[in-house]
Amino acid sequence: MSKIKWVKPDFKTELAEYFNNSYAKTFFKKRGLVFKHKPELEGFLSAGKLERITKQMLLANPDNISLTEADFKIVIKDEEYSASYISMCEALIQEGSLTMPAPIIIKFGRTYYGYAGNKRINLAFRNKIPLMVWLVSTTVLNPTNRSLN
Repeated sequence: MSKIKWVKPDFKTELAEYFNNSYAKTFFKKRGLVFKHKPELEGFLSAGKLERITKQMLLANPDNISLTEADFKIVIKDEEYSASYISMCEALIQEGSLTMPAPIIIKFGRTYYGYAGNKRINLAFRNKIPLMVWLVSTTVLNPTNRSLN
């Protein structure tokens, strides 16, 4: 049986998911979050914690996460996504277990926003492996000390 050991992500490697992504910037801004500097975003992300999450929980109100078979069929058509996903699958099959950074999910109210790790989420769910994510709740304080509800 395949297993994944989930570890705390390296936030510095995930900053582009916000700074190079207009959808993310707009999504966050609509919820009152704007990060101008990398340390602000790193501080926000570091306020999360590793938590087990089920597909059913994510399906309740997802955004920017490919959870359904139809969604997966769309994203897997992307060459870069496909090559990376296949490589992870092959490594899991060969090794039997992997250590991976947990996907980053940001919870805005009832919405689960897939910040980083869509391929890792799909790898876990498609192989029936329990998923741990780095969950950042927007009830934490932002860098300017305002509540993010």
